[in-house]
Amino acid sequence: MQNFIDVIIPVPLQKLFTYSITSSEANFLKKGMRVSVPFGKSKIYTGIVYEIHQHAPLAYEAKEIHQILDETPIVNENQLQLWSWIANYYMCTLGDVMRAALPSAFILESETIITKNKVKIIDESNLKDDEFLVYEAIVLKNP
Repeated sequence: MQNFIDVIIPVPLQKLFTYSITSSEANFLKKGMRVSVPFGKSKIYTGIVYEIHQHAPLAYEAKEIHQILDETPIVNENQLQLWSWIANYYMCTLGDVMRAALPSAFILESETIITKNKVKIIDESNLKDDEFLVYEAIVLKNP
């Protein structure tokens, strides 16, 4: 059976977006965790997992998530319920509430510019594999 997640994306659209995930991702993911997801033809957004389920979307084929960004949820169940209430009360979208509620550093978009910190010295041996790849790309781009 296939697994899916509904994701809050910081765009002004009323609905949540459904993405497919593997069974190992379904076992790891929890409500309130951040994931990066493809949106449209070339954009990537940070989204918040709103629900984990096995119901495929009817109107479109679910894309796969790009990456899991957190090891633990950054938003708890009470906050998600509050966000839903705010969106309903103020007649806005969950994406608008998410953009207002989270610090901008938590909402990465495909336009986000990442640069190397020239003040701090980074010990490359302490980096995880994916962190090292990002670090190496930044160093090569901005020596």
